Amino acid sequence: MLAVPAAPCVVVGIDGSPAAVDAALWAVDQAIDRDVPLRLVYVVDSDEHAEVDPHEQARRLATA
Repeated sequence: MLAVPAAPCVVVGIDGSPAAVDAALWAVDQAIDRDVPLRLVYVVDSDEHAEVDPHEQARRLATA
């Protein structure tokens, strides 16, 4: 199987903190300036959050 190179993009991790919001806003400008997609990444520990409702989590992330 051949590896397909990933398309260039701007990636930024977010966690809901004020610093993460600032980083996301900076990343928006960078993605626009470079004319590439923006990817926001949020990671949770699946063991720690096993009882989390995915729909509720998505709603909370959308308003963060």
